[in-house]
Amino acid sequence: MQALKAADIQYGAAEENMGVAISKEHREQVRVLCVRVLKTLQEQSDGWKKRSLFERQWVLRDFKKTAGMPVEEWLEALASLERELQGSTPITRLPLNKLAGYYNHLAELAKGYEKVPAKLEDNLRYVYGWMDEVEQLNQKLI
Repeated sequence: MQALKAADIQYGAAEENMGVAISKEHREQVRVLCVRVLKTLQEQSDGWKKRSLFERQWVLRDFKKTAGMPVEEWLEALASLERELQGSTPITRLPLNKLAGYYNHLAELAKGYEKVPAKLEDNLRYVYGWMDEVEQLNQKLI
């Protein structure tokens, strides 16, 4: 299993991607949370596009490595999930734990980079907030 995980082979991914049944009342709550996660990632992606070529390539490569797929695929997957939540069909599961892991990775990078304690605390509040939203969305889809 460790070798499969190290090679990023999705052993058992078929079970993870099976549809999830969500009640109609619960769908709107989950959809609102999904929209927030999508908006946050879209804003970050837009910000990355404004960076220099070198920085942009580094950030996008780091995101893909940590989150498991490119940001464009994540944006499309979240948009697709939001559309599914508007209907009544089973919901496709996403590897949201990987997206939450990216935000945790981002927080760890910030801890090593930002030396001003007040600024670090402010930045971590944002990053951990993003991570919490992704984890809440993941929990509601289980």
